[in-house]
Order: sequence, then C-alpha cells, then structure tokens
Amino acid sequence: MIREPDKIKLEDQFNLGNKFLDNGKIDQAIVCYRYAIEFNPTFYHPYCQLGLALSQKEHFTEAILAYQKAIELNPSFSWSYQGLGENLSKVKRWEEAILAYQKAIELNSDFSWSYQGLGENLSKVKRWEEAILAYQKAIELNPDFIWSYYALREAYQAVKQENKAVSTYRRFIAINPKIAAGYFNLGIILKELKQWEEAYITFSDCLKINPDYPDLNLNLEIVYQKLGTYLQQQAITCDQNYIKINYHSNFYLLITDFLIKQQRWEEAIPYLLQWLKRHSDNFDSYVKLGLILEKMGRKLDGDGCKYLQIIPLDVLQKYLNLSPDLLINNQDYPHAQKISIYPQSLVNFNPPNGILGEPNFRLFPNSMLSSEAFVAVIPNGRTRVGRCFNICCYDFRTPVN
Repeated sequence: MIREPDKIKLEDQFNLGNKFLDNGKIDQAIVCYRYAIEFNPTFYHPYCQLGLALSQKEHFTEAILAYQKAIELNPSFSWSYQGLGENLSKVKRWEEAILAYQKAIELNSDFSWSYQGLGENLSKVKRWEEAILAYQKAIELNPDFIWSYYALREAYQAVKQENKAVSTYRRFIAINPKIAAGYFNLGIILKELKQWEEAYITFSDCLKINPDYPDLNLNLEIVYQKLGTYLQQQAITCDQNYIKINYHSNFYLLITDFLIKQQRWEEAIPYLLQWLKRHSDNFDSYVKLGLILEKMGRKLDGDGCKYLQIIPLDVLQKYLNLSPDLLINNQDYPHAQKISIYPQSLVNFNPPNGILGEPNFRLFPNSMLSSEAFVAVIPNGRTRVGRCFNICCYDFRTPVN
C-alpha cells in the first residue's frame, strides 16, 4: 500500500521525468524515473520509461534490465516487450529479441513497428520466410514506411524472389508517387534483374523528383551503357514483324533528353527517331531533332526539320538502318510510274496509320503541311498510294474502296 504523500511524490517525479524526456533532457529524466522507482519499486511504468531513457543514451544493457523489471511487475504491458526487443537487437541478441517482439505482437497486434523489428531480427538469423511475413504485415499496417519495403526487398532477394520485390515497390510508388527513394530502389532491383529499359525509365522518374539523389547518376550511366548494348542486339527496323515486340516508347524520349543534356548529339538521334516512329504527329520532337542537326552543323536540314517536319533521307537511312526495298527512287526504279493526284480531294483516303498500325486521325490534318499525294507503280513490287514526306513516308495510306 502506497502512502498518499509517497504517491504524490511518485506521480510528480514520473510526470517530471516524462517532460524532461520529451524535451530531450535525458539525464534529468533518468534521475526523475529513479526517484519514482525509489518511492514505489513495485510500479512497472517508471521502469519502462527508465528503459526508454537509458536506450536513448545508448546504455542498452541497463535498458534491458529496466524493461525486464517492468515485465516482471506487469507482464501484460506490450510496450515493455517492444522496448526490450529493440534493446536486445542493439546488443545482437537476435533470438531473444525475436521472442520479445512476438510477445509484443501477441499483446498488441496493430503496431507496425513490432512487425518491423521482428522481421529485422528474423533476417539476422536468416529465417527469411518468417521475415517476409513480418515485413508484409508491417507494410499492411503502415504502407508509407519506405524501410519496410527495403527490408522486404532484401528478404525476397535472399530467397531468389526478386520479382515479388518489384511488385512491392510498385505498390509503394502507387501510394507515394512523389518519394524519390521508391523509384531509386525499384530501379536497383530492375537493374539487378537486367530489365534495362524499365530500370532506365524508373531511374529517370527518380531524377525528375530529386536530381541529387545519392548514386542516382552513377546508376543511370551504368544502365544507359547496358541498354545501348541491349538495343543493338534487338536491331530495330521498320519490318512489320518487329512491331509485335512490346517496347515502352516513352523510354526513347527519356534517353534522348538524357543524351541531349550531355551534348551527345549524334547518339541522341536514333532514340529520337524511334520515338517519332511511334509518335509521328509530335511536332515538338521534330523541333528537337532540328536543333540537334543544327548542333551538328546542319542548319538548313535543321530548319527543314523544325519548320516543315522534313527529316533528311540520309539521317533516316543511317540511323534507322532502312533496307533498300523501303525506298522508292529513280535509281532503283528508273521506269517506275508515278501518277500525281491533284487536287488531293479527288481520292478519298482512309485515315493514316502509325507504325504500329493504329489509325491516327491527327496526322497532318492541315493540307498546307502535306506534300503531293501520288500513286507509284513498281515493277515486281507493290502499287500503293502514299505521301512523300518525312518519317511518315513509310506509313502508307490506302484509298477507300
């Protein structure tokens, strides 16, 4: 039975200790908690708070003893087990820490930090499957905490399940689209999986949010180099069979901008052309290509590209590796018949198709920007209606039946 004066002193010292602790005055807080314990050594709460204060001073062994005493006096208080687990972990007593966290969860199953701590200690003893379950629960309770995703990624990697780590980070990004760390860590996984396109896009997204993110530029350069080799192996052409391969076209624009910033003009051209193949009505990209040509000393060609959307034939041939049968000229077909159609309204055209075969109703709607419409009859070849224009000269339009 506590005497009333002692109870008042206990409460005063305990509350004063909490105020000191809240204001960062840890030494004074420790003194107050010890006084409170002296007034009533059978009350568990001052021991628990003493453990917290000692832990902040990094006196982990003393903190463990304080938490153990609190548990002895009240084995049903979950925060004592939480604190005990944290301090046992600090002194690398992993198995004991696991038991403490498990007891904390048993008493309070809604606190994400208990699952996080449990997962970390399970990881230390390589109990990966159990750690994965703990991290998943931590994320379920607190989906905004990036370190749970990072720890889960390491656990997935340990059991060779990197693809699950990818989906986990994508979930984090969906919830927190403005946090650069999510994109960076996803990019690291994609890089390790050698998914170069997706890795580059993801690192580029991180760059937009935080250009100074640690190690970002290094990883961008590594992925860019790997990606160059990968794309060369894929040998992009205008062959219609190629379009069955699923490429993320935004990648080409991202890598173009990256190379332009580094003033690597000629390297940027093939990526910009690949973008234009998929977005041939994007006039801004013609302006971008024109500026690149100007930087390379080709001002007239640059002006033609910027203002008339005319891409020089030698540029198309060089950077798209066009096969000869895609080009119609007098040297290859000296007897080819070209029948002009004027005015163009004499022939009712279907909407033009993009390189992927999709109708594009926005492609050059203004007839002032359109060059001559014609029919070319090629011996042993094809008869087509087309427009001799920019990159779209290979995207033939067919007359309505």
